[in-house]
Amino acid sequence: MMNEDLAAMFEEIAYMIQAEGNDKSRFEANAYLRSARALRSLNEDVEDIYRRGGIEALTSIEGIGKKIASYIEEYIRTGKIGKYDDLKKKYPIDFRGLSKVQGLGPRKIASLYKYAGVKDLDDLKKALSEHRIASIPGFGDKSEREIADNLQIAEMSYRRIPLPQGYRIAMDIVEEIRRAPGTLNVSVAGSIRRMRDTVGDIDILCVTDDPASAIDAFTRSRHCVRVISSGEKKSTIATDADVTCDLRIIDRASFGSTLQYFTGSKDHNIKLRKIAIDRGLKLNEYGLYRDDRNLVENQGEERIYAELGMQYIQPEMREDRGEIDLAISSKLPNVMGYGDVIGDFYIPYDFAMSYGVKEIKKMTGYGYIGVVAKDQSISEFMKDIKSMEGVLVGVEISGKQDPDRMAHATFDFTVLDLSESSNTADACSTIESMRPTFIRNPTGRRFGGDRIRNLSDIVKSAKKAGSIIMITATDLAFDPIAEDIISCRDEVTYALGSFSEKPEGIADIRYGVGISRRAGLPKNRILNTFSYDDVMKAISGH
Repeated sequence: MMNEDLAAMFEEIAYMIQAEGNDKSRFEANAYLRSARALRSLNEDVEDIYRRGGIEALTSIEGIGKKIASYIEEYIRTGKIGKYDDLKKKYPIDFRGLSKVQGLGPRKIASLYKYAGVKDLDDLKKALSEHRIASIPGFGDKSEREIADNLQIAEMSYRRIPLPQGYRIAMDIVEEIRRAPGTLNVSVAGSIRRMRDTVGDIDILCVTDDPASAIDAFTRSRHCVRVISSGEKKSTIATDADVTCDLRIIDRASFGSTLQYFTGSKDHNIKLRKIAIDRGLKLNEYGLYRDDRNLVENQGEERIYAELGMQYIQPEMREDRGEIDLAISSKLPNVMGYGDVIGDFYIPYDFAMSYGVKEIKKMTGYGYIGVVAKDQSISEFMKDIKSMEGVLVGVEISGKQDPDRMAHATFDFTVLDLSESSNTADACSTIESMRPTFIRNPTGRRFGGDRIRNLSDIVKSAKKAGSIIMITATDLAFDPIAEDIISCRDEVTYALGSFSEKPEGIADIRYGVGISRRAGLPKNRILNTFSYDDVMKAISGH
């Protein structure tokens, strides 16, 4: 939507006006900040409002006056705002980025630009390394040290880490808080609860009879490297993964509403608020209200969705990708639960042999496990174990077939690991000629990198070959991600593996479950929910 673009521009106009440093500029800047907040609170695109009713419709929005409404009209018609462009010529500065550094307001940012040529965070970092800040009027040695410390924290807001790393840290902190005296309920929220593949920060909610003990446990966490702030209701720490973590102390009566709100996503919540408004209700982090009566007090999230006339939407699906419309029409897919896994299709051979296949199977409690080897038979180790044999099949960049592929007939299944350097056409040709049981790394995506193959084309070839797409979810890669799967979730069967090389990694299959839930994969499309006999039927012929 256009709302965020305009809000960001008005916010930056406010900063540039404040940099002028007089009383008149302060009042004018506040008007732009109010308009930015108003735009972000809208439940529909401001352009739609304008097309429907022009300037008059814009000024009916609380916080939008005639002058700012005219700028919105100018942006809609021309794609730019003259006032913004004029101010940027005078202040070619990333005010929004620099203002994330605690202690830097618009006037100080303007001084940094005037005396040290600082335009953005990179310039600031360089100026600090050269100790050019202390000599600027109004700063000094102490200020320079504080800015250096606060810059490290600001940079965390741009950093994202793999979900497995963030999840483990969050669960450790949750457990530390849970052991604190008075803790009644504690839960992770945000992108971790939605099982997004990367994490920007960690959100934890806590209901407790002893807030001081919960906050003390939080700020003393083994993952805390610095306490950024600590208050009665909210505390923030910097973690050893260079991301921040927030703890919010909340009321027991509003736990369900607050959990729903802070789980997000933002777009999902905006659409829910619009539905609430259409029903004459008000939805926020404290509850769902009809006038002054909270309809969901002391209730869980399920009640919120029920009051809004829809099925309960699992946290992982809350991204405003059509899940709300499906919930309203009672057509949400029956996704698998984390306890529905009854088998693991990828236990590496080396780990299985060093730890013991029997021990792994006993530890997991699974009905079956798949041990994957590289060009070596494991039959002698599989006696009396209700498991499957496997081989990891590599693919050359040219897409040449493995000349020894017929040897794979001695195994229960094969895994084709697509080379990162092979393109979509080569990969599809290899799939159709080799007809593997499973296809691993279908898009070649790694954290911090792009896909090198198109999943929809890979899925078409997999369907022709009768192959199963294996979901990889490890510290190194999520492939494919939910966003790719959504468009082709009903085309083929999918399977999960832990890819673990140590006992504690067996549980990492949860991330694959998370991907499947985010994608809305029906439970009956995931092989790990099948019985052993049904699995053997599904993979026969490969």
